[in-house]
Amino acid sequence: MNATKLIAALTVFAATASAFAADAPQAASTKPVLLASAATDTGYANVSFPSALVKKDSARSRAEVKAEAIEAARTHQSTLLQQLASFK
Repeated sequence: MNATKLIAALTVFAATASAFAADAPQAASTKPVLLASAATDTGYANVSFPSALVKKDSARSRAEVKAEAIEAARTHQSTLLQQLASFK
């Protein structure tokens, strides 16, 4: 039983290997390979992506932002604690 399964598996492997080998381009070929996707225009050349404008002259100082971040970290509650507090 095991020998027949092994022979069947080797036969399938040989058949698929030869099928893939038939699709492979030949190394001696001097023709350039052109992909179908390269020949068609996809229309992505004229796409504009949104950009974010960053204002450099902010009214807040670095110390103010740092103090706000420290306060937010001190008073932070996890999502579970927030959900449990809403059931009270």
